[in-house]
Amino acid sequence: MSQLEYKLGDLITRREKKGFLLTPTGESVLKLAADARASWEDATRTVVRNRPANTIRIAVTEGLGAYWLGPQLDELQEAHPDLVIDLHCDMELQDVAGGEFDLAFQIVKPEARNVICNRIATLHLIPFASDQYLRQAGIPRSVDDWRDHKLVWQKGEQIAADILPYYTGTTDVGQLIRFTTNSSVAHFRAVARGRGIGFLPTYARAISRRVRPIDLNVRLKREVFCVINSDSLEIEAVRIATQRLQDSFSGERYPWFRDDFVHPEDFEDASSRDNVVRLFHGFVDGLTEGADIC
Repeated sequence: MSQLEYKLGDLITRREKKGFLLTPTGESVLKLAADARASWEDATRTVVRNRPANTIRIAVTEGLGAYWLGPQLDELQEAHPDLVIDLHCDMELQDVAGGEFDLAFQIVKPEARNVICNRIATLHLIPFASDQYLRQAGIPRSVDDWRDHKLVWQKGEQIAADILPYYTGTTDVGQLIRFTTNSSVAHFRAVARGRGIGFLPTYARAISRRVRPIDLNVRLKREVFCVINSDSLEIEAVRIATQRLQDSFSGERYPWFRDDFVHPEDFEDASSRDNVVRLFHGFVDGLTEGADIC
């Protein structure tokens, strides 16, 4: 703000009893920014209308993209061979309202009002570790045992890092964390390879046997939202993919996405009934067998 005011040679805001108010210069800057945004959105809508009708652009958090939507997209393209998919996996929030993506799956509710936002699932995260780690370090029985263990932690834009002290019982979490990464793939790999205990979505147990849930009564819930660009719904490919992918988060079919917590040990029936094991066979465990892939 100060740099912009320096370049303009004038103040953009002034402080009043009611808070900060825009100056006349600030009002002008705001109008220019709004006009620029509107022009960008108009141009984006034109691009959306004119691009190939079989193309869909999807943004998703890295973990959901790598470990859940990836195999689902395989089946989607098998059913619709002409469909062209551009999948962008990143923890940063992407611009759906501006048309950069047709839809996004994210764990933070969007602030933009000119999008369609559907709450489609709940993620339940609990501590996991590999059998190798638990054999070496022992199984923690309560949060008081954290000091005798190593933690693996992921940091990123949509991750609530500030809640970790509430789950460990100490504000000095730096003494517990032995591996930190901004990557969901690297995070899962670190847990699966025995580097320590990490918080993973409960469906990790449904798609892999290389990680095991730890019962500490420590749970974290995150909502999953499907954010849709309304202009993109004019494209048939987008409508088809949106319906199919939203259905892949059905809590009725997949208990790990229900609002109520379901323990991973109770997943077996659902995993077998809905062919989850077949869908993900080799997708995770096969990749984690190597030393450096997952």
